[in-house]
Amino acid sequence: MTCLECGVECAEAVQVCARCGAPVAQQWSVPADPAVGKASRGGADQAAPVSTAIATLQTRPGPYVPGPRGAQVPARLRRVGRGYSWMAWGAVLGGWALVAVGGYFQELSSPSDRWYFLAGIAPAVLAVFLFGQHIRWSLFLRRANDASSATVAACHHGGRSVILDAPCDGYPSGLKVRLAWWAEPPMLQPGENVTFCGRRGGAGQVLVSSSAPGGSFVGTGRRQPAPLAGLELPHDASYQPASQRAGRRYRQRGPLVIFGLGLAAAVAATLIGTVPVLTGHLSEGQLRPGDCLTGSNLGLGNGSDWPWATPAPCAGPHLAEVFFSGNAWPRSLAAYPGDKAISDQGWARCLTAFRTYDGIDNSTSAFTIDYIAPYGGDDWSSGDRWLVCMVFMPTSQHPGGAPMDYSVKGSKA
Repeated sequence: MTCLECGVECAEAVQVCARCGAPVAQQWSVPADPAVGKASRGGADQAAPVSTAIATLQTRPGPYVPGPRGAQVPARLRRVGRGYSWMAWGAVLGGWALVAVGGYFQELSSPSDRWYFLAGIAPAVLAVFLFGQHIRWSLFLRRANDASSATVAACHHGGRSVILDAPCDGYPSGLKVRLAWWAEPPMLQPGENVTFCGRRGGAGQVLVSSSAPGGSFVGTGRRQPAPLAGLELPHDASYQPASQRAGRRYRQRGPLVIFGLGLAAAVAATLIGTVPVLTGHLSEGQLRPGDCLTGSNLGLGNGSDWPWATPAPCAGPHLAEVFFSGNAWPRSLAAYPGDKAISDQGWARCLTAFRTYDGIDNSTSAFTIDYIAPYGGDDWSSGDRWLVCMVFMPTSQHPGGAPMDYSVKGSKA
């Protein structure tokens, strides 16, 4: 068997040369027919594989070289930049999920503290770094770089690290290239000739390209230290095969899986924060007359607003009961009437509603009224006109409401 490119004789029947990666063809003999004076038909038929191999060699694409004159970026190289981008979006969605869930639980315990925003700093920094890597590799694969020749010397870590014999003026010949994230390990053989592009000497970003299928990859190059005078640099020429099919599937689908996990977390956190009924909590706008409430952050009687409440059966222990909820002011009233007007009008509306709900005036009742009104210009300008009135029973031991196990409606207490 003879290599069609470098002419090396191969004793075994192989299809690719171990030295240069070119097709290998058998030298078929073409016997002549002395009676006819022309080649026999069998010889012509046996010469067909040679023509096929030559045609394959002629149509085989050359190594990819970045720059305006280079061909389109191969898909296996584009996947590296896209992998960083998908990971960045996954970090953004994961950060949003942390902020949403942290804010939800923080509001349940201490609405004045906003420490949960710190939870989104780390994913935000990670996303900036990953987006930067995406831009960095995308620009590198499209701008012209110095191209040099090298020979594959060794592969380590399942093909994730490749050592090239790349002589260059002022540099030792050993160039170690560590693959970038999500880059597929190359299918290279020791002794194979490749082309590497990057800064002079190969330090930093490097594109190693080969005409063999699956022979192109990007990574970070690092020169081994130069040996001292009179000493030779030890050279490990061991070879380890590249990752198997499962590893390639992981590198192809890994970024999408990370993005999918971030998206799922963001959707779940958004639903928790905006649809509290899914978690057993009710927001201000979901409260209705007859709802009995419990919770550790209701803030009854101290003027603080609580964002969520946990509904409870009125026949069981609870702290408050809603007796009115609805729009107490017309939406046509565009100008905000002021905090005092809102307070006076809301209180009057709650007194009237309590008389109807309990059966007696609040002045003769043992219960205390608390209410939530749309204070502030921002709430009012957004169209909020919602008023919620509730009653609770404060005691010296429980100023925020003593537990009750009955409904106030019609009790006349």
